[in-house]
Amino acid sequence: MIYFSKIEDDEQPLRFTVNRGGMLVLRIALKSNFVAPAVLQPRLGDWVAADGTILEAKPRITPAYVYASPDSTTHITIAAPIPATAEPRQLWSSALHFSSYRQSGIKVLIEVADADNAEGNIDEYFVDIAFPRERPDAGEAGNNSINQTEQTARLLAMMAGLEVLPAKWLVAEMVLSLCERGMQVAEEEEYRVLAEKLAKTRFFKNAVLVFSSAQFVHWVLVGLSISSGLHAVTARKKRSSRMFHNWEEWLMNLAGHDIEKAGSGKDDLQFPQEQHYETVAGRIGMEPDKWLLYMLLGLMQVSPRQKEVITQLCEQAPDSKKARPAGKRKPKDILNEKGSLQR
Repeated sequence: MIYFSKIEDDEQPLRFTVNRGGMLVLRIALKSNFVAPAVLQPRLGDWVAADGTILEAKPRITPAYVYASPDSTTHITIAAPIPATAEPRQLWSSALHFSSYRQSGIKVLIEVADADNAEGNIDEYFVDIAFPRERPDAGEAGNNSINQTEQTARLLAMMAGLEVLPAKWLVAEMVLSLCERGMQVAEEEEYRVLAEKLAKTRFFKNAVLVFSSAQFVHWVLVGLSISSGLHAVTARKKRSSRMFHNWEEWLMNLAGHDIEKAGSGKDDLQFPQEQHYETVAGRIGMEPDKWLLYMLLGLMQVSPRQKEVITQLCEQAPDSKKARPAGKRKPKDILNEKGSLQR
């Protein structure tokens, strides 16, 4: 005989009437409401009677594994023989598990029919099961689980974006953010003195030569121009965020997304005015020594470890009070100084 059943949560058992010596066939349709693909392995446990008797289920399951993509329906077939020794009206219990999803399963109950049915040696049931199967709490009964799915999907989509993130543009924006922070503290007495010492170190002079040789300033400005062009084309609103700001906003907005509860409120945080990187780049100019100085000062603000290292380098700077040898003029800038790469 053919029957239909629909399972909506873990507490609802599957109950079947079977003939002893027959075959229980479950044709299960799995509806995936997950926001990400999942691999499920169905398992049917042994039969247990009320008196503690245990009978091996010996099910045959096809396919052994199911790949459930979001918003899809897959099908499995389970065939389990019913022992010929089962007594009429006897109740047997088992559980249908799905490995990699949860340890708990759907309770399965079978009751042996009073008399053998020659035409019903195969008892076939069609069952619909939706994942995930948990019901919301009573206080959240009015919330739509779709809200939870959409919020979680947004978070996962942003994480998946890491795979295709154009690192060049992101690094350019991060360098400019560090430079902007460095410019803000450069006029403070502590950092003004530190900058003067830093400019005299061999480390700083070598780094400026490397920046210049590698066309670092040009590389940053090219990345900035490409990023600006893309945002000018794709911006949906006037205050369109750049790539770095997009990720900053996404990270901070996690505070308003409780993915453990459906329908949680969304309270966007208010951010200060967005940085205008073109203005920052224009104020710095094309001198690689200024880019390096402001970037290092900015790095000291966000990394205590780097601040300690740079401070130690500044303490090793040569004393400015030492007299310059006669006949030698101070070079116009670091790039005109000879021997900067000497140790």
